[in-house]
Amino acid sequence: FQQSLLESLYESRGIGSHVNNVNSIRCFPCAPYIRQPLCGIGWFLVGEAAIKLDPVSGEGTPFALRSAMLMAAVLDGILSDRLPLEAGLQHYCSRLTYSFISHLQGCTRFYEEAFGFRENWSSELHSMHHILNILYPQFSQILHDIQLYQLVDFRLVQS
Repeated sequence: FQQSLLESLYESRGIGSHVNNVNSIRCFPCAPYIRQPLCGIGWFLVGEAAIKLDPVSGEGTPFALRSAMLMAAVLDGILSDRLPLEAGLQHYCSRLTYSFISHLQGCTRFYEEAFGFRENWSSELHSMHHILNILYPQFSQILHDIQLYQLVDFRLVQS
């Protein structure tokens, strides 16, 4: 795997000329993943604690902020009795899962187009497709759930 990665680096038009005598390579899995469950009574996972996004997508910080804003809106709705506890928790889980599925679909399209033929990307793509296959059966319920409430002026309101 490391030899394949080195060859990819040296062949790259963008950075190939800047890579010299790489002696040590450390590899890590970069496929996005989602933790389950995302929340429960008295707790929420936010940002990367909830979902690890693709490291080169540039979406990590914006996602962390959006998930924190959603969590605050859900908590506000629950604590002010505008939102039933179970409905709030379900909305949070569904909204984050929907965002993750969308991110993962974009990643698979990009990596299949850019690197799909390279051996060193096949395990990452396989991991992404495996996760999508697990989540797709839930997709219609997720779509239904996220349409029940919307964020208006940082408050979660019924649609």
